[in-house]
Amino acid sequence: QIKESTYSTARLRALFRRKSEKKAAPDKSSLSSSKNKKPKKKKGHGRTKSEDYTAAKNIECKREDLTHGAACPDDECDGSVYRQSDPGNIIRISGGSLVSATRYKLERYRCNLCNTVFSARLPKGVSSSEKYDAKAKAVVTLNRIQMGIPMYRQEKYQAQIGVPLPQSTQWDLIESVANSISPVYDALVKKAAQGSLFYIDDTWARILEVIQNNKKASKKSERKGMHTTGIISEVDSHRIILFLSGTKHAGKNLNDLLKLRYPDLDLPLQMNDALSCNNPKGLPLKTIICHCMAHGRRKFVEIAHYFPDICDAVINALSKVYKNDAFCKEENFNPKERLKYHQKNSLAVMKKLKRFMNKKLSCDTVEPNSSIGKAFNYWLKRWDSITRFLTVAGAPLDNNAIERGLKKVILYRKTCLFFKTEKSAKISSKLMSLINTAIEADINPVDYLTALIEHEDQIVKEPNNWLPWNYQENLNQKAA
Repeated sequence: QIKESTYSTARLRALFRRKSEKKAAPDKSSLSSSKNKKPKKKKGHGRTKSEDYTAAKNIECKREDLTHGAACPDDECDGSVYRQSDPGNIIRISGGSLVSATRYKLERYRCNLCNTVFSARLPKGVSSSEKYDAKAKAVVTLNRIQMGIPMYRQEKYQAQIGVPLPQSTQWDLIESVANSISPVYDALVKKAAQGSLFYIDDTWARILEVIQNNKKASKKSERKGMHTTGIISEVDSHRIILFLSGTKHAGKNLNDLLKLRYPDLDLPLQMNDALSCNNPKGLPLKTIICHCMAHGRRKFVEIAHYFPDICDAVINALSKVYKNDAFCKEENFNPKERLKYHQKNSLAVMKKLKRFMNKKLSCDTVEPNSSIGKAFNYWLKRWDSITRFLTVAGAPLDNNAIERGLKKVILYRKTCLFFKTEKSAKISSKLMSLINTAIEADINPVDYLTALIEHEDQIVKEPNNWLPWNYQENLNQKAA
């Protein structure tokens, strides 16, 4: 028991000390010798490439005194000059407010007899009914939902620069954007239900309305938990990211999503950790379960200091599997080619690792109820689901994709703290899903939201033509 408490304390300390599981703590004896060595430059150091400024406005500067094939302007040279295919690029950055305002002063005349007022007209394209244009709505939405900037901070900043934007107005704009994009979001959810692979996970959330209802509940069974579920669906070479904030766990949310799935499709893969809420009993989840190898590996990383030989053997074996998977990604193997490669190069490694675990437990060299014994039993109990990549094409190794995706939700939670109502939680989840799916498809989220708001009437009729990966093609066709 003393040793077990030591292990638990070590895990707690590791949360604050270790930045990454893959990097060991530096040896203090080597620090003094490393001081004399020059630090190596990190990759990617230097200036940002001009090509990275994809949203920059392009202004062409020409030499009016030169033409293609003209004589060289140098008097001492008899050559000719030719236009280069790649122009020189100079980037200049200008400042601006998050939301700017323009005042139109309309000249007016009033008749002294009939008192009719004659006012000047607004410029073409400027509406007198819409105070906030589509891009302003998109920027306010992204600042709140994607960047996690609290509305009261935006209100203070805008007041300081002379363009007032109250919190209530910000929320009205965000809600109007959510209503505008609802048809596209519904189409995105239906598309996600047809995926061949689902990554799912939960993180906790705070909804004030639910908290108040839980305080009023007389029975424990009436109280509800609060979660934000992250789901990544891989369908037709696209990744759809969904965030669902409310009182349902990941398993129930995935079950609701699968109700929209076409019945003639093959069973999809479901990647998650081993928590029971991801596969709740009584729900007809028709999926092929895959459990996360990274979660299983972490159990040995946490106690590697106390069982170095055993844990190093396990971690080194798993590193070979990850190296094989990295090679498959580098070579752009399709799922079937990746499966064959793993069966050829990783199957023997995993079989040897399983024999190693069984031998340690059967020979009484490891206590089953100890930390190392629990780690072994965790793997052996879920061996088939953890090693699904050896039997099913396309099965991933771990759940890291959605773990990274949920960091966006955690950032939002840290800055904005809570949702006031369940309705606001759903609105935020809807917008967060659409924005992050657009970012995953390398689409500018400001341009995308602006296009959806400007074409609100059209997306109601054909929402499937306004998904992040095809909306630009649809715009070009309408423009032509």
